[in-house]
Amino acid sequence: MIRPGSTKATNNDGKYTSLKTALREYAFLNTKQPFILDCFAGDSVLWKAISKKLNTEIKRVTIDADKRFNADFNCDAKKFLKTNDISKFNIIDLDSWGSPVSYLEYVFKSDFKGFVICTYCSPVSLNPDKILAKNYFGNIYEKTNKKSLLAKNIGAMFKEYLIDKNITDYKGLISKNKIYCIFEIK
Repeated sequence: MIRPGSTKATNNDGKYTSLKTALREYAFLNTKQPFILDCFAGDSVLWKAISKKLNTEIKRVTIDADKRFNADFNCDAKKFLKTNDISKFNIIDLDSWGSPVSYLEYVFKSDFKGFVICTYCSPVSLNPDKILAKNYFGNIYEKTNKKSLLAKNIGAMFKEYLIDKNITDYKGLISKNKIYCIFEIK
C-alpha cells in the first residue's frame, strides 16, 4: 500500500509479518476481553489473520488518516490519542510507518493500562525522531549538529526511552535499525 504523497509502502518489511502477527496474537491471548485501538489500521491485514487463525471476532476500533480505508475514524491517530479517553482499551497497536514515539507520549500520559504494540521502521534510515534523540542524548541534543545523530542505534535509544517510562520488559525485536515489539503498561 502506498500512502498519498509517499513513494514508500506502509506495510513495512514483509519478512517480519510472522513476528508482527505473533506479537498481536500474544497480546490478544494474554488479555481478558481484548479491546483494541488500532491506530494505523490500513487494510487490517494482521488483525484479520489473527481473527481467522483463532476463529474469533476481534473487538477493535480502527483509525487511519487515509480515507481510502474503511476505518472507524479517518483522522490523525495523534489527535485521537490526545482528545479521547483511551483507558477503555487494553491493547493499542502503533504500527506506524516511522516512529511511534510521539504517539507513545500520549499513551504514557493517559490512564491506559494494557499492551502496546510498536513498530519503528523509518523511511529515513536510522534517523531518530526528536523526542527519542532528546531523551537519549539529554542536554547535548540541543547543542549538537543534528546530522551527527544519523546512523545511531535506534534500538538502544528506544530501550532507554522505555526504561525512562518504567518499561523494563518487552517481547519482539529491538535491533539497531528495526523495532517490532510489545510491552505492557501496568
